[in-house]
Amino acid sequence: YEIFMRDWSSDVCSSDLQTFDLEPEQELRVETLKSGEDVEIQLLDGAAEVFGAEIAKTQTVTVRAGRKLAVFTYHGAKIEVRGAVEIAYVAGETPMVSYANTHSVLHAKREAAVAAGSGAEGPRVMCVGPTDVGKSTVCSILCNYAARAGHSPLYVDLDLGQGAVTVPGTMSAVPIDSQIDLEEGIPLEMPLVYYYGDLTVNNPDYYKHIVSRMGAMMDERSKANESARAAGCVVNTMGWVEGLGLELLLHAREALKIDHVLVLGQERLFGQLQQKLAGTECQVFRLQKSGGVVERTPEYRRASRDRMFKEYFYGATGELAPASQTAYFSKISLYRIGGGPKAPSSA
Repeated sequence: YEIFMRDWSSDVCSSDLQTFDLEPEQELRVETLKSGEDVEIQLLDGAAEVFGAEIAKTQTVTVRAGRKLAVFTYHGAKIEVRGAVEIAYVAGETPMVSYANTHSVLHAKREAAVAAGSGAEGPRVMCVGPTDVGKSTVCSILCNYAARAGHSPLYVDLDLGQGAVTVPGTMSAVPIDSQIDLEEGIPLEMPLVYYYGDLTVNNPDYYKHIVSRMGAMMDERSKANESARAAGCVVNTMGWVEGLGLELLLHAREALKIDHVLVLGQERLFGQLQQKLAGTECQVFRLQKSGGVVERTPEYRRASRDRMFKEYFYGATGELAPASQTAYFSKISLYRIGGGPKAPSSA
């Protein structure tokens, strides 16, 4: 019995260290345990990237509990995974080549804008599709590829429920000057953030107002900065694509002057946008959804939002120490501005 227990425990320890040999255009998909410890991924040989961000040889990437990532290689790589994971497997079918081709089209327009000089606009791209199709991942890949090519596109997040830049309930824009850090996420040196105050669009007029305001700010930035104008922007949107949701997408496309729409995961939406945008200068493309994208449960979404709030105040690695203060509700005064009965003009 003792011998069996020793062998079993040694097997468990060895299973926490896995090595994968990837052939060209293969992808290693890793899903960590929701309540487990951090997992480390290291590139031992070859060349690889995570969502478009290059990994240096022998570089260790820390993946926190409950997260998922994919390590892709164009030429082959040897990857080591240290730590207990929920699942780690190699996928041969991946849409990364089509994403790279999309970047090539956008890069050509950026280079043409740089060559043309003053007044030439770079590509303004918007990723649309239902929930859980990988829109934010595609946006990160396109931003990383653009940064590696020497451009600084503006990453715009219109998804209230996700909060990829700061916290959920906000709409943000931030320039991507270098590839997005694999552990700390999108840089927060110069963000433009508008507070909406809810995770869903319960006030569509206010949502449209913020998007229009953001479009005006983007236009001002483009006028003042030629390199920013040539780099363009990459816009992430909500997963609401029917009824009012479609109307909000079309309004955002017009307000932000989008000229490339990338549709992921739904042919019906692709057909609708082709019809509605026919006759405009906007081009609509359909991209394949990655097989590594999984549907997120309400509990997972709630945990992700809580993590974003915590990271905003405490830092991605807990390096910040915010001060907290307790206020008694009995000491708080609430006021309402506008609406309700009004005083007579004689007063």
